[in-house]
Amino acid sequence: MEQLAYLGSLFPSLAAGVKYTLGLFGITIVLSLPIGMVLSFLRESRNPVVRGILSFYVWLMRGTPLLLQLFFFYFGLTFLPGIG
Repeated sequence: MEQLAYLGSLFPSLAAGVKYTLGLFGITIVLSLPIGMVLSFLRESRNPVVRGILSFYVWLMRGTPLLLQLFFFYFGLTFLPGIG
């Protein structure tokens, strides 16, 4: 019975975390779909410079593990001048 009481005491914190996570998910979907559509149209551009840059971006993002990308954006961007 003590375990159930302990789990019950954790529920408000877990519910708040789920609410926050679902909010971030919603914002991500709303922002990423239009950006992805624009980038996909630009990748089919007749301009070879734009097409090359976006092809490199797609190659880089597909070729690196997601955890490595997350580590870079979380820890690595702080080392860039003007951001960190």
